[in-house]
Amino acid sequence: MKIAKATSVVLVSTMTTLAFAQPIDPWLADGLRNNAAAAQERANQEADRQANARWWARERKILAEIEQHKATPYYGSLAASINSNTLNWGGGGV
Repeated sequence: MKIAKATSVVLVSTMTTLAFAQPIDPWLADGLRNNAAAAQERANQEADRQANARWWARERKILAEIEQHKATPYYGSLAASINSNTLNWGGGGV
């Protein structure tokens, strides 16, 4: 008796599984695939825009720091020549 009940459950679940295995219209499948590809492309473009915005923000910060250093009277560089034992200054202010 217990075996018969288990068999009927298996048959019902098999029939239920087969009910969902319907063929998909090719037009619908193309639409779903195109929608998924377009969504991924939009996500990639948004990530690129955000990365580009972060890069430009860093670039503006660096350029602002450079301008701040150029505005100071001691902005420049030192070059040391070990052979002739001299220091050279390239910049302004001094």
